[in-house]
Amino acid sequence: MSTARKAAAGLAGIAATIFISTQTVQADDTAASTWTGFYIGGFVGGGAVNNELDVLGGLVEFDGVGGEGFVGGGFAGFNYQVAPKFVVGIQGELGVQDLETELSVAGFNLEAAPDFNAAISGRAGWLANPNTLLYVIGGYSYAEYDVELSFGGLSADFDEKFHGFHVGAGLETRLTESITARIEYRYTQYGDEDFGTGGIVDVEPSTHTGTLGVAWNFYTGGDTLITPVADYHRPDPEPEAASWTGFYIGGFAGGGAVVNEIDVGGLNFNGVGGEGGVVGGFAGVNYQVGSNVVIGAQVELGVQDLETEVDVPLAAAELEAKPDFNLGVSARLGWLADPDTLLYLIGGYSYAEYETEISIGAASATFDEEYDGFHVGGGIETRLTESLTARVEYRYTEYGDEDWGTGGIVEVEPSTHVGTVGFAWNFLGLL
Repeated sequence: MSTARKAAAGLAGIAATIFISTQTVQADDTAASTWTGFYIGGFVGGGAVNNELDVLGGLVEFDGVGGEGFVGGGFAGFNYQVAPKFVVGIQGELGVQDLETELSVAGFNLEAAPDFNAAISGRAGWLANPNTLLYVIGGYSYAEYDVELSFGGLSADFDEKFHGFHVGAGLETRLTESITARIEYRYTQYGDEDFGTGGIVDVEPSTHTGTLGVAWNFYTGGDTLITPVADYHRPDPEPEAASWTGFYIGGFAGGGAVVNEIDVGGLNFNGVGGEGGVVGGFAGVNYQVGSNVVIGAQVELGVQDLETEVDVPLAAAELEAKPDFNLGVSARLGWLADPDTLLYLIGGYSYAEYETEISIGAASATFDEEYDGFHVGGGIETRLTESLTARVEYRYTEYGDEDWGTGGIVEVEPSTHVGTVGFAWNFLGLL
């Protein structure tokens, strides 16, 4: 199974875990506000593309050529609340993606990126509380890719259309009676196309994107904002909402992509890509300041299987490169959309160990490098019970450049785009 398909299978399993896990934490089916109705909205975010190349029918296989940048667009859809806790729906999207790969050497320039994209999705969600929806999403994807070559005053453009599928997960919460905010991580896999080469070169792209969206909802009726989960788990009809102050521990899993910008004596290639799964654990502390603001600090440990592969069967040669162990020290700043749902920003220091293994025939060699950098991101976290929370987070990490012991001849500067689903146990009231 290719790295891209492993990532797709992993994301689908992670998304399904949301529903399997949450069924055991809350059996209260008290009356809930309706989510039934049409909605429209927009989104912005970032991401990475990984292009798997196949040359001459497998003579050379390269997974892959990477790029990164911004995404944005709009969506419209319809939700139908089929039960007090369950929402299903359909959604259409139009957008643009500036996930650009660049190659520059001796006056020759290449720029390749997906451009216009569209999707038709199905959504299925579970209400962690009446105002907050955890959901999985999946469906059909379409994209137009553009490649531009230039040398001196000459230039040429090539276009190709791609069809594929996407899977992902998100968390959406009400800000007002009609406005909702959502954060979503999505993996998209397209089929292979040859850009008119007659099969000499086949390109199979996949993208990893994280977006923040805002929607206006045309609800058809029923109550709107009602008692938060922190309250309706208690017998007192009007208790004070539980504070977020306290320590917590938890774990996360997800997927993502890495893009390596490589500079070799005047040749600049942005970049060499890879993709796969991520998993790890975290511990931290929150402190609630007033009624709506939460600040905190967090430490994370994890592993990342964001692997780049080059296979040359004719020469019996293989190359595998990936980040491995990683560590983060983060600060968080959040705003409570309601007493049980936190919208937050996260950022801080990142450390990673990278490994490259090269084999030719029976001979092999392994190289290691350590990287330091920073990360920024955003997420939404919501209570499932008074102590258990779920979160969906998207994070971008930028590392410094290292030369892998070449004395500066080769410099590699990696960055990662990662989306995760996490669960945390909160020890409230200990501060």
